[in-house]
Amino acid sequence: MNDRLTKHDLKDDVLVTQTARTADFMTHHARSIIGAAAVVLVIVVAVTFMRTSALRSEDRAAGLLSEATVEYATGNYAAASVRLDDLFRSAGGTSSAKRAVLLQGDVQYAQGAYQQASETFEKALKDFAKDPVMSVTARQGLAASLENLGQNGRAAELYAELADSAPNRVLKAEYQLSQARNLMLSGRAGEAMPILEAVSTSRDNPRAAQTAKLRLAEARLVGTAG
Repeated sequence: MNDRLTKHDLKDDVLVTQTARTADFMTHHARSIIGAAAVVLVIVVAVTFMRTSALRSEDRAAGLLSEATVEYATGNYAAASVRLDDLFRSAGGTSSAKRAVLLQGDVQYAQGAYQQASETFEKALKDFAKDPVMSVTARQGLAASLENLGQNGRAAELYAELADSAPNRVLKAEYQLSQARNLMLSGRAGEAMPILEAVSTSRDNPRAAQTAKLRLAEARLVGTAG
């Protein structure tokens, strides 16, 4: 038996043919292949560097946010503001920087910069519109800021939204009190009275109920005197 492959056998051997073609391709395109491999390597290194850099930025941002939070909690608002400015300047694109916007609003509010605070909370409310927790915090801050600016009509609307979405009756009563207060301040006592009457019967929030009763008595006294 002849174990040697004939030219015909070689011609029909798919594996041999493919191997030959591959070898020929490598020979003629070796430089291009090496160049392509180098490009891929550069991309991999760049992506790795970017990820590492991003992680470092996030770590720095998280650290600055923690420091700013501590300063705010201890009443050192100026120092908290400095930390936040550093955070926004050096790591503005991080997730910590996005969360820090709410703290920035709190700091501005605590410093009495209600106009700045309202603008900050307004921006946060838009940015976190789909976040059920952050949007509530932003809406609370915006409502309080607007109330201090004398924009009681808009503040009442925001407190009404908070009351409608309150997770429990205790918080709902608190928001309704704030809503009624702002309605009264905006000259809409007729709208505030039914809200106060509803809160005054609350068994879930006795403190709010007592406050509502006092405000109702005051409103009726003023009405009688008028």
